Amino acid sequence: MMQSLIDRAAREAGPAPHPRLAPLYSSASRLAPALNRLRMVLPQDLHERLTERMRRLDGAHWSARFWRGDASLWSGGDEAGWLGWTDPARLAAVAHRSLGLCARLRSRGRTDAVLLGMGGASLGAQVLASVLAPAQGGLRLHVLDSTNPEQVRSLQARVPVAHCLYLVASKSGGTLESTLLAQHFEDHVARVEGRQRVGQRFCAITDPGTPLHARAEAGGYAAVFLGDPRIGGRYSVLSPFGMVPLALMGHDPIAFLREAGTMRDFCGPRAHGHANVGLRLGALLGEAALMGRDKITFWADEELAPLAEWLEQLLAESTGKQGRGLVPVCGEPPGPPCRYGSDRLFVVLQGPGSPARGDERTRLGRELARAGHPVVHVRIATPYALAQEFYRWQYATAVAGHVLGVNPFDQPDVEASKQRTRGLLARGAEPADRPAGQRWGSLLLDVGASEAGAGGAGADDVRASEPAVGDVGATDGGATDGGAGDVGTRDAAARDAGARGAADSPAGPEQALARWLRRGPGGYHALLFYLPRTAGTQAWLSRWQQKLRDAGGGAVTAAFGPRYLHSCGQLHKGGPACGAYLFVRMAARADGTDGASEPLAACHAAQAEADLRELRARGRACVSVRFGASLEQGLQDLSRLLEGALAQAAGLGGPDGPDRPDRPGSTARAAPASLPREARGRAEAGALA
Repeated sequence: MMQSLIDRAAREAGPAPHPRLAPLYSSASRLAPALNRLRMVLPQDLHERLTERMRRLDGAHWSARFWRGDASLWSGGDEAGWLGWTDPARLAAVAHRSLGLCARLRSRGRTDAVLLGMGGASLGAQVLASVLAPAQGGLRLHVLDSTNPEQVRSLQARVPVAHCLYLVASKSGGTLESTLLAQHFEDHVARVEGRQRVGQRFCAITDPGTPLHARAEAGGYAAVFLGDPRIGGRYSVLSPFGMVPLALMGHDPIAFLREAGTMRDFCGPRAHGHANVGLRLGALLGEAALMGRDKITFWADEELAPLAEWLEQLLAESTGKQGRGLVPVCGEPPGPPCRYGSDRLFVVLQGPGSPARGDERTRLGRELARAGHPVVHVRIATPYALAQEFYRWQYATAVAGHVLGVNPFDQPDVEASKQRTRGLLARGAEPADRPAGQRWGSLLLDVGASEAGAGGAGADDVRASEPAVGDVGATDGGATDGGAGDVGTRDAAARDAGARGAADSPAGPEQALARWLRRGPGGYHALLFYLPRTAGTQAWLSRWQQKLRDAGGGAVTAAFGPRYLHSCGQLHKGGPACGAYLFVRMAARADGTDGASEPLAACHAAQAEADLRELRARGRACVSVRFGASLEQGLQDLSRLLEGALAQAAGLGGPDGPDRPDRPGSTARAAPASLPREARGRAEAGALA
């Protein structure tokens, strides 16, 4: 039905915006609103490469092959089986079947819905909750994607059980965090209302036949909404994982998907060359990465900040593999051109209420473009037109994967940290109980056995995997060519240094962190907080993203664990080996609030430790900091420590080291970080097939 309405609207619409798109949507049609505006301002070298890339893609009939499901566009594997997201008309039919059930769930005195899920099962819903207020009779939507006990308790206190519906969302149905959160809130409802009332407070969104599907049926959940196994998690926002929450908010998923249908036709088999807006964007992202501009920096209106985080997951998890990938940067405050190196591409996201001119981000975007940085401006015309961007960027990500020579639909390295987490939990030991490193104020600093400087990791660091948490690194610079014996000597020296009293010297941690701050060409720093996500912790991260960037011009990403494991965790492990990671967490302490949160606390601690170990095993430069006092005191002390480290780094030649080619103001081009030299030729050849 929806497709027939779309076809009729296209016939009645009159002239289309572009002659190649005459049979498609017209901005004059009520059913086919205007396309969101996307404007690219590119330096000459990137513009020329994009033009050539588009010529080759068009000559290879890329779009037609995509719509035929030609897996040879990527690895030639199972990619054709992951394209279920490409047909909004079919997704609208699925959404239509759930409308009546969603309407019934909105009744019965409910005012709030709490979605429990991770990654693609939650990030899209978070965008919808940020951009769209509940319609009349709709539920307020809250999204919980953390096992941090304090964050869980905070939401639990804000939303009374008596007026709440809980949605457990998981594509696989076996996501560890989602399972623990479901159990926690089932127990919470049982304590408040009795075990017999639990089922009617819950519904599930999952694929058919999953453990969550079985749990929902056995537990008498009020509803089960089934996803499409042909859609991966990060591509699922236009499926029930996004449309059920939208309907529960009282909005019309059919109208929303109609907007996605508009973008689908501008990316469809009849949209060729530059008229294919998704193809052009994806080609730009891929080509920019091949030039070394792989740090995709998002500046977003406040209500669109969750859209930037959704894009972070989409780009990082889809492209961050085989030593290459796009590195999204979210939450970093905008700055003048002199603060950025040559590894950036900027995306300015503006909503319907954003002024066309006079906005600070728009003004800075123009300055960046004049300084030779590539800038992409996206203006979303209406709240429902958000669906256009969901579709455009999903299509563009598939194109970027082709250009980079990777499969954009798998996540081969995500499982590694999960396996380590399961191992830690199975042993039943609290991983944070062991002594750790050097003390500095209320902090406990662990630089690990291979403190090698960002991007300088090599084979030796990989062999020195899974260091004891108490090991204190004392090495400087990058990896060496020594054998396994050298690694053992180096680790022993590190332990001896700690035993000689480095832990008691306030300069020791500053020097260690100063070495960590030095990044290699094209590198970046990641601040990973296993702390409650609050306005205060978010402000701290944003402030230090800016300070570290301004000190050296390098990109600084920031994220909260464990949610980042489901977004940029794949990139950290499988992407360019040029990141340096700072883990920040609370020291182990008994949870004195309620026993139900103990499994959450254990999982939270195990996930932090597991990811730290996995990254070190892969030779990544990692530092772990634990707060031994309150959260506020810990943040203050960490700020002081970082200030001291920056001063030390200046004495070592700056956070980036001397003679960086992509320091602010430099005209030299950094080597592409997102593609190893030996792999670049393969990707170039494969992408042009």
